[in-house]
Amino acid sequence: MTRAELAPLMGGRARMSESFAGKRRLSISQIQRLREVLGVPGTLSSGSGQSAVHASD
Repeated sequence: MTRAELAPLMGGRARMSESFAGKRRLSISQIQRLREVLGVPGTLSSGSGQSAVHASD
C-alpha cells in the first residue's frame, strides 16, 4: 500500500506524515479504518490500552 492510498484512511497527507514522523499518535478511528482495510483481526489491535504505534517505546 502506498502513502497516497493510506492518506485518505488516516485523515489526509499531513496527518499521515505526522503519524509516520512520530509527532501524532493514531486515533481510534484511524486504527479501525486501517484494520478494516488491511484485514487485521480486532484481537490483534486490542491490548492493555498501551499504544503499539511507536516502535521506539
